[in-house]
Amino acid sequence: DAARKPKTRAEQRAAMPDPGLRTEEIVCQGKPFTGTVTCNGRPMPGVIVTNGRDSVKTDEKGRYVLPEFTRARFISVTVPSGYEASWHYVDAWARLRGFNFSLVPSKATGGKGCSFVQLADSEVNAPEYLGFWTEIRDLAARNNCAFVVHTGDICCRQGILAHSQVMNSFTMGRKMVYCMGNHDSVSAWPWGEAEFEAVYGPSWYSFEAGGVHFLVTPMCSDNCDRVTSYDEDTIADWIRGDLALIDPGMPVVLLNHFLPNANDREKIGVVYGTKRPIDLRKACNYRGIVYGHSHNTWMRRCGDVAMINTANPQMGGIDNSPNCVRVITVDEKGVMTSKSYFAHLAEMKSERAGAVWETKLPSMAMRGGLLDGGPLLYVATSDDDGLGTAYVCAVEKSGGRIRWKTRIGNTVKGSLALAGGRVFGTDVEGVVYALDAGSGKLLWKKSIVGKSAIGASKMVSVGTTASPDGSRVVAGIGRCQTVLDAATGKVVWANNKCYEGEPSTISPAYGEKYIVTTHNWRPSVCVDAATGRKVWELPQVSTPGASPVIHGDTVMFASDSTIVEVELATGSIVRSKKMPFGMSVSGDFAETDRLYLKGVVDKGLAAIDKKTLDVVWLGSVGKGQIAQGSYSARGRATLSTTPAVVDGKTVCAAGADGVIHFWNLSDGKKTREIKTGAPYLADVVVSGGMVFATDMAGMLRAFAV
Repeated sequence: DAARKPKTRAEQRAAMPDPGLRTEEIVCQGKPFTGTVTCNGRPMPGVIVTNGRDSVKTDEKGRYVLPEFTRARFISVTVPSGYEASWHYVDAWARLRGFNFSLVPSKATGGKGCSFVQLADSEVNAPEYLGFWTEIRDLAARNNCAFVVHTGDICCRQGILAHSQVMNSFTMGRKMVYCMGNHDSVSAWPWGEAEFEAVYGPSWYSFEAGGVHFLVTPMCSDNCDRVTSYDEDTIADWIRGDLALIDPGMPVVLLNHFLPNANDREKIGVVYGTKRPIDLRKACNYRGIVYGHSHNTWMRRCGDVAMINTANPQMGGIDNSPNCVRVITVDEKGVMTSKSYFAHLAEMKSERAGAVWETKLPSMAMRGGLLDGGPLLYVATSDDDGLGTAYVCAVEKSGGRIRWKTRIGNTVKGSLALAGGRVFGTDVEGVVYALDAGSGKLLWKKSIVGKSAIGASKMVSVGTTASPDGSRVVAGIGRCQTVLDAATGKVVWANNKCYEGEPSTISPAYGEKYIVTTHNWRPSVCVDAATGRKVWELPQVSTPGASPVIHGDTVMFASDSTIVEVELATGSIVRSKKMPFGMSVSGDFAETDRLYLKGVVDKGLAAIDKKTLDVVWLGSVGKGQIAQGSYSARGRATLSTTPAVVDGKTVCAAGADGVIHFWNLSDGKKTREIKTGAPYLADVVVSGGMVFATDMAGMLRAFAV
């Protein structure tokens, strides 16, 4: 009867069966769970054991007694620092075999503090796509890591099996930890996490390494692909019992696929549960969370508490972050530090290659550099490892001297804007900065996301654009899109009614009457520039391949593999043409009187006829050392920076292959290459007979044209 079928996730969860009662369970039904924890035959007192709801400690003889829990699927042990276990869990129905755990000493998890490798959102479904596992294994070995953690979206049942075959504790040479992501809850019956748990064991448990207590928890139920047997309060109740048994001073780190109710941007508070909530910040010596899900790379701190998010290990993030894994170190006090690894997990090598001058920046630049400011270049540097290296710098074109550098709160991944003697940029936490272009003095800063940490993560990477007269600036997308007075930072309007899509490094197009914004997985939106009122939306453009470009009465988009031109006032499509390549990269269009020039996936640089939208020629680039572009894989001939016209005959762009390329504008033939070694994420600037470029090694150089 359709009327009686459970509709909400809570109703579906309530209708789920208890774990099937097998013969062993029927014999022992109603009896507590009992067992021992030993090491080399000797009892281990004070070790935590749980049935997924209740947690207890072993006594002086290593024995424990857990109450009967009919929904228990596993009995698991919290392996303490300095020890390892071949199996940290036993199926709860196997009563006749008992629940005894045998530990062995381990130097890898002992000592004070520890390091581990994090990867996230690999989303591959066959072993042959997991070739990067050897790099991660070697990286973990070089850094003496206690374990490797995959923070979810493994992905789907084929991916769950593939990862278990290729990346496990035996092949990695150390403990392998998996968190369940939304795309890992894939079972239709009896509960969403069934297939994940059949391979990896319990979805939630704890372990210790280097004196640090790690909580492994699954994606919050209502965000999973399939309905799970647990809700937030299930996890909250277990966490509460688990934390009650540890030393109150022990550092606690949460490993999860996403932020569970991160309710305060300033305090990085994480709250589990709705009916019986537990605030980790108040309940323990909480030191931070390591997670994925967002397909971007960033880090923020609040005192000694860290929030660390990492993109895919082999594909570009949706904000065009390059592929990444991290080595995270937690010291004995629980303070976390991070080092991101790109480019086959090797150090960046960068050569001068005949540059007129070169300057070392505080760190690498992403899409936030370079910006041409007459005698000065403006560049924003990154801080995705929480090292305090996020700056906006002004560099003299004549000799490369850094005129000034102003430290800001976090990485600017989107574009900078210059207007009225001010430089504007928006960092990944949704804070807009206005700096004096001549001195670097902070004139004002404004958060456009409030206190929501989740809102801040939605804001990652969006560019900043000035109005045509320079009196206003627009930053953000969707519900966070905000127009500010350029002189004071006062909010002119804040849009809370448009779609809130996922960010990218594109910039809004700011016209005389309209502002047009495009973002991932939601329709592109045009709003009234004066009021923020939505004028139209365009579902056909939901995967940005470039910032929108306003030409008189029309606006042009690049979406996935299609160029779309739209009437600015109405949103009516004027023309649309599918291209023989993907365009979902961060680079924008460059133009001549007859050509659009655009970096594309796999093909390098495309020259497109403005009138017909036919491809005139394709300019080649080498295979990328890192992954560029949203979901574009490493090792492809992709160009994700904006090209620049050198003169009337030549165009150039910097690539992920570590080369600055020059092509003949008429036919696309390569005329010159400058091989510096390290990949490029930032656009080049051409000015005064010079080409300026900054690479992922943090080197800014000037080359004679």
